[in-house]
Amino acid sequence: MSHSISRQVEIDCLECGMNFTADVYVIVDMQEQPDLVDKMRGGTLHQVRCPECGHLLLLEIPLLLFIRNNVPHLVVVCAAGTSSEWNKQQGMELVRCLKDVAGSGWKNDWSEGGLGAMHDQAMLAAWLSGASKEAMQQLPRQQALEAARLKKEDPERYYMDLFYALVNAQDIPWKQDIMESNPDLLCDEAQDLLHARMGNAAYLKNSNALAVFSQNLFLLSVRRGDLGPAMRKKLEEG
Repeated sequence: MSHSISRQVEIDCLECGMNFTADVYVIVDMQEQPDLVDKMRGGTLHQVRCPECGHLLLLEIPLLLFIRNNVPHLVVVCAAGTSSEWNKQQGMELVRCLKDVAGSGWKNDWSEGGLGAMHDQAMLAAWLSGASKEAMQQLPRQQALEAARLKKEDPERYYMDLFYALVNAQDIPWKQDIMESNPDLLCDEAQDLLHARMGNAAYLKNSNALAVFSQNLFLLSVRRGDLGPAMRKKLEEG
């Protein structure tokens, strides 16, 4: 019986407005499927390409690793840009899913060592490529420096990367965690850029992209407290 599990996720491409679905692995048995290990090593397991315009997206989705010859046997690879607490909750949910799939074949010693955690997909790729412990410890700092450089040199790409994560989060609690974990999404510069992109979608009569921008900018407005009294009252009244 296969212990690797994929789920169908809904994806919006903001480049062309295409809405599509893709099967994405959320649990990987590393002994069972070496082909998936190769994709993780290359950082491509959660990459999807828009079937309409070819734009390549990297989906930030929690991933549970099932590692038979390692303790802990279960490790959640966190989605970048989300909180550790949220990822822990998602990891525990994936463990329950794995137990359901394994059924009577589940072994209690697989829970030995509890649920481990890995920073993100980049950390996973480094680990699988044999990076030293010191190099892996330095990786989060290097990522933070690279993000700061990108924000300064290419703010549009920086904010759009954050916005893509918000757009393709699969439910409202997920979106809320992204907004809490990424205050840069709420700054005036981000808002100006995103509204400009929405205006461009309107000019091009791209109704799908316009709808996605509108829905997610509305969530950001709620978070920022930008809504007028009438709209706040309407929301409170449900």
